[in-house]
Amino acid sequence: MNPRLAIDMRYAAGPLSGFGRFAWNLIEGLVEIGPPAPLLLVRRPAQTIPEALAPATGLHWQIVDRAPYEPIGQLRLSRALAARGIEVLVSPDCFAPLMGSLKQVITVHDIIPLRCPDLLPRSAKGRFSPIWRQWLRLQVGMADQVLTVSDHAKRDIADMFPNAGSKLATVNNSVPTPPTVPPPSQRRPASGLLYVGRDAPYKNIVGCVETVAALRRWGIDVGLTIVGEPDPRYPGVGQAIQRLGLQEHVTITGHVDDETLARHYREASVFLFLSRYEGFGLPPLEAMARGVPVVASDRTSMPEVLGEAALLVDPDDGEAAAKAVRRILEDPSLFDDLRTRGLERASMFTKRRQAAMFWDAVSSML
Repeated sequence: MNPRLAIDMRYAAGPLSGFGRFAWNLIEGLVEIGPPAPLLLVRRPAQTIPEALAPATGLHWQIVDRAPYEPIGQLRLSRALAARGIEVLVSPDCFAPLMGSLKQVITVHDIIPLRCPDLLPRSAKGRFSPIWRQWLRLQVGMADQVLTVSDHAKRDIADMFPNAGSKLATVNNSVPTPPTVPPPSQRRPASGLLYVGRDAPYKNIVGCVETVAALRRWGIDVGLTIVGEPDPRYPGVGQAIQRLGLQEHVTITGHVDDETLARHYREASVFLFLSRYEGFGLPPLEAMARGVPVVASDRTSMPEVLGEAALLVDPDDGEAAAKAVRRILEDPSLFDDLRTRGLERASMFTKRRQAAMFWDAVSSML
């Protein structure tokens, strides 16, 4: 049987972004449940295919050069899919081709540049938010189905783009099955705080740095490791480290490989995630899957995603996060309880579940 549905995996070329992780986890989940129909996956010529997918049945591949957001890339994609008789195209982002007669499924992960452009002041989407708004309105209007990653994001999109209407469906992100960790009696809080993610003002990493400063003022010997590449457009984190005299207590690692990242999780006592806005918020779930207690923001999608498995605080309350971290460090029973609840919460967000939510949303189009 020839595939009738294609998924544009060019978003997962190169170092994995949130879009790339969403896409590969989805495909691996579909393989786990057994693809209900043959799938055509579109990739770039030199794009690496995960080893787990190489022998998978029900997967077909189509090479299309150029990026999804380039006009020539969109044209080449439309022609290639038409030649193969594809009926439905799924884009893990919102740059679906503007030409052709395919049914279109787009993914809008969040609308942060439109909801709070002041938190992305130097990004292209933030600086040109009116143009970005018009592009999204066009994509949403053209799409037959619009996927997003949380019910909070779904409400946000519907509020800003009424033409989304009944097209919207939630397909959560997923994390790997939580690994085996030492039992509570063998693991007690250390003194390392951890943040993993991109560097942007809406992520409020400055708030994480200020949390360390507050704890140290209270006589608690803690440090912070920030895993991720510094963004030269936003010097606020480095300035906060200097202003608060924390040069020897805050480490910025830049990009690290998976083995090094796993070590940082093993050495962490608390994961900090004080973001002011998230469409989903995957890093805290990944920390929970590693057995690390989480202190996170109480805004946007965080309560929905993390439930009661984290301590949620106001990210703009200067001492709220520090008090929450202090509770965890000084109460081993709370540490163990949060770790147990975190592992249970993370185990809900499997690739199989993501795949099932996806297929529920798109199967009626075939």
